[in-house]
Formats: sequence, C-alpha cells, structure tokens
Amino acid sequence: MEKTFLLGMGAQKSGTTWLHRNLTARSDANFGFTKEYHVLDAIHVPECKDFRKRFEKAARLAIRNGYDTYSRGSPKYDIQRMSFVANDQAYFAYFADILTRRRVMLTGDITPTYCSLSQPTLHYIRDEFQRRDIVTKPLFLMREPVQRLRSLVKMKFRKKEITPGKADELEAMREMCGSEYDNIRSDYEQTVKNMEAVFGDDVHIGFYETLFSETSLRQVCAFLGIEYQDVNFDQRFNASPSSNDLTPEELAEFKPAYRRQYDFVRDRFGREFIDEIWGT
Repeated sequence: MEKTFLLGMGAQKSGTTWLHRNLTARSDANFGFTKEYHVLDAIHVPECKDFRKRFEKAARLAIRNGYDTYSRGSPKYDIQRMSFVANDQAYFAYFADILTRRRVMLTGDITPTYCSLSQPTLHYIRDEFQRRDIVTKPLFLMREPVQRLRSLVKMKFRKKEITPGKADELEAMREMCGSEYDNIRSDYEQTVKNMEAVFGDDVHIGFYETLFSETSLRQVCAFLGIEYQDVNFDQRFNASPSSNDLTPEELAEFKPAYRRQYDFVRDRFGREFIDEIWGT
C-alpha cells in the first residue's frame, strides 16, 4: 500500500465531518490533532488571511499565559498550527512523520476552504508530498447549492445558540448568498477544474446526497487504497435542525445565484443524475 495524504477540499456542509470521523476511527489512519488545519488556505488564499491572524493571536495568548497553558491541549495546537503557517515545510514534515508510525497508511487534512486552492498551489502540495514518497489524493464533495447555503446559515445560528424564525433564516440566507465568504466556498466548477488540471483522473468527486451509503464509502476507500469497513450510515455530525418549513418557492429565490454551478455540474456529471439527487 502507498503512503497516502488525503487532501480534503470541501465543500463546506457537505459531509466532510462524517467522512473524517469514520476514517479516523480506523487503525490504519491517523489524521493528527484536528480535521481542519487551515494552513494551506491561510498561506495561499488571500480571502482566508484571517485564519492566519486568528492563529497568531491564539499562539501569542497561549505563550503569554505560560508553559502550563501552551504545553498542552488546544493552546499547544494553536502554536503548532502557527508554526505550520510560518513555515509550511513543518506542515509537510508533520504528516510525513505520522506516516512513519506503525500500521498507519493514511493521513490528511480536510479543510473545506481548500476548495479555493489554485492550480499552482495544488501542484506545490503534490510535489512536496511526492518528495517525501507520499501520494496526494484530493477529494471533493458537493451538495445542492441552496441546501448547502441553508445548512451553513443554520450552523451559524446554532453556534450563537439562537433559534431563528423563518424570516430570520431567510434574511440570513440573503445576506450570505453571493458574499465573499460564500463565493469562495461554492465555486464547484473552479474547484473541479483545478483538481483535474493537476491530478488528472486521480481525484474523487462525490455528492453529499449519495455519501451516506455503502456504495459511496466503498468508492472512497478504493480511491484511498484502503480496505472497506462498515460504519453507521445513519449517524450525522454538526447537524443543525430547523423547525422552519421553507417552501420550494422561497428556496427558489436563491437558485439564480448558483446558476453557473448548476449548469456546470449537470454538464459534467449528467443532467438526469443531478436532477434526481438535487431536484433542480
């Protein structure tokens, strides 16, 4: 088996946490201290520069609070992540070291904003791991754009411990739709084209709507070169239930903003299949 680095490129709210939880439960995989490292986007994506600022602030605070604070727990990892951003060779070396451990064949970083990584950056990542005899496997999961937008908005309300009414939820969707935050996370066409330009056919592109099945997980495992193992397909993580019953007409308001994505995905993966799983 090849030593493999899984480059999880999103999309946000498309099942990446479920996939990460099930992969990290395996004895032949070790993803390190977190799911989303936010190193490659903090370095290479201008719209994600705030991640770097956040890590710098957290690292300074941890050091200021003394050894007992920064030597353990999340402060320790804030400092380590900042060291990766300051010198990305430490990032590549960290995962290479994980893959020297007994039985570990798979590691990775599943950060949804990696969907906005450019072709030159993807080339760089592939080449750096290749120099360490590690193969990079990029994976991208897509979700029906309006449902992904709604899930994102519901998550933000949940984190603030707010129970929104229908009007609140729709207004938050209007504010988010088409924003810079949303745009860099929802350009499926650019992400797929960048992946395939650098990695050719050696990519995995899937869909949230079909992810939670044995067939889909078997495809992921085959792509990663690992044996299939049964999981709980009914389990969900980071779900944000809503009692608001948004009608198809209300949701249709947001579809024009994603028209280019709908058209691309239909052309690339088949209109009949996409209309079946997305109902577009």
